[in-house]
Amino acid sequence: MSPAARGEAALRRDLGLSLATLVVVNAIIGTGIFVLRKREPTLIRPFRVPLYPLTPLVFLAGAACVLLGSLARPNALFALGALLAGVPVYFVWKWYDEAHG
Repeated sequence: MSPAARGEAALRRDLGLSLATLVVVNAIIGTGIFVLRKREPTLIRPFRVPLYPLTPLVFLAGAACVLLGSLARPNALFALGALLAGVPVYFVWKWYDEAHG
């Protein structure tokens, strides 16, 4: 295998890893629109989402399709596992900050 072919294979692998995690993070952000509207309905918003709730729902459906497509890549599950490994770290950090903050 030539160096160029090895470089292209590595690039494809890395894109598969980053695509899966990027889609999950974007879906979490898109879900935040619904959470914020539910928890803080009277909050003044400098920007209103057009066609709410249709626009975020279409975005989340698209993100789910891209995520399912990216799971076909060889290392995508590893990337999602690495992302999910950070969830307990977040909650420990949050607990520590509330206890000592």
